[in-house]
Amino acid sequence: MLILASASPRRRRLLENLGLDFAVDVSTFDEDGVRQLAPRRQAVAAARGKALDVHRRHRDSWVVGADTVVSLDGVALGKPHNPHDAARMLRTLSGRDHFVHSAVCVVAPGGRRASAVASSQVRLARLTPSQVRAYVAGGEPLGKAGGYAIQGQAAEFARVVRGRRDTVVGLSIQLLTRLLGQLGHPAGRGLSDNLDPS
Repeated sequence: MLILASASPRRRRLLENLGLDFAVDVSTFDEDGVRQLAPRRQAVAAARGKALDVHRRHRDSWVVGADTVVSLDGVALGKPHNPHDAARMLRTLSGRDHFVHSAVCVVAPGGRRASAVASSQVRLARLTPSQVRAYVAGGEPLGKAGGYAIQGQAAEFARVVRGRRDTVVGLSIQLLTRLLGQLGHPAGRGLSDNLDPS
């Protein structure tokens, strides 16, 4: 059994698109303890923490943990606390390139594990104050790293300039495929890494 240690509907959709049979058990890992790390290390530590937390409850299963961190000039932006914070993030990112780091950790039955992180460069168009207000008012930025969802309405003003879109959405299929194969999961040999998720 494969278990996704995440409540993210975006990650669930990516796994569903692969045709994988999986269950969801949301991790209770406290991410605050790793948020002082540099962005890439932060993503890996959080993905590992989530996967190990869920693996303790499902020792005979394969567990996938993931975490996504948005960084600008080497500083992680986190998820907005409220609409005001979301608007601040969007104003900060407006007209600029930034990086999205998406880490995956797979824990196999018995406890063997492997982790990796992929990064993509994203460019936001220059946003007007009215565009920021309208986007925030729609509610989409809340709960999203960096305050936007590239698979949602933000597709109108955000685009990947280097890397892969699934990394920005929140689960790198290339990494997942590689890690499953590395640990000996049968799906690791058969999954395609050519998925372009919507």
